[in-house]
This record gives sequence, structure tokens and C-alpha cells, in this order.
Amino acid sequence: MGTTVSFITSKERPDPIKYSQEHLNRVSGWEVLASNKEYVGKDYGFYKYAVYSAVKTNKGIWGCVHVIGIKKYPYSWNYEVSEKLYGEDEGPMNYGANKKVLSLLTPTDSKWANEWRDKCYKEVA
Repeated sequence: MGTTVSFITSKERPDPIKYSQEHLNRVSGWEVLASNKEYVGKDYGFYKYAVYSAVKTNKGIWGCVHVIGIKKYPYSWNYEVSEKLYGEDEGPMNYGANKKVLSLLTPTDSKWANEWRDKCYKEVA
């Protein structure tokens, strides 16, 4: 799946965590239990953030990384927001999930998910 882009008109810069939680909670049967964010850089005018979340589904609680880019258009209240969602079993390349998010996750047999979790624990240690 590719990157999704939305356009928002607001006097306030969109909050990456609120944006991510609103989008994840729209999925039927999903509930975000905890999230944290990390600034990951600027690219083509977008300020990029990684939002790490523990998401409760009917199959357990799994981790995800929602990479969100926010770009403001000059002289207006318009923002462009790009987003890409990675499940922990897809081997995301961002490892900033905090201990609160990691502690909520259901144990898994997925090699990719366990590698991602281990790398996240090393980052927060």
C-alpha cells in the first residue's frame, strides 16, 4: 500500500498523535491504547514524525508505526499531511516505541514483529 495524502485547513498545526489515533480508530474493531511520537526529519518540505501505537484488535494488541509528514502552505491555513502505516510484522525501519506501548503488545511468533520489538527495547534502554 502506498502513501495517502490529505489536505487540512486549520489555524493550528495538525498533531501527529491525534491525527494517527483518529485514523486508526476509524477502522471497525480497532482501538488505540497508547501512542508516542518521534521527530524523524524534514523531507521535501514535510516535517516527518513516526507515531508508535499499541492497537487493540479482535486478534490481540499489536504495534504499528504511522509515519506522518506535515507541510504548511505559505500565507494560508492549509496543511498537506502524508501518511504511511506499517504493522510491526512488516519490519518497520523506525524503532522509537516507548516501554508503555511495547508492554501492551500481545506475544507473537512473527519473526519480523519480534525483531522490531527487540530493536525498540534497545533504543529505549
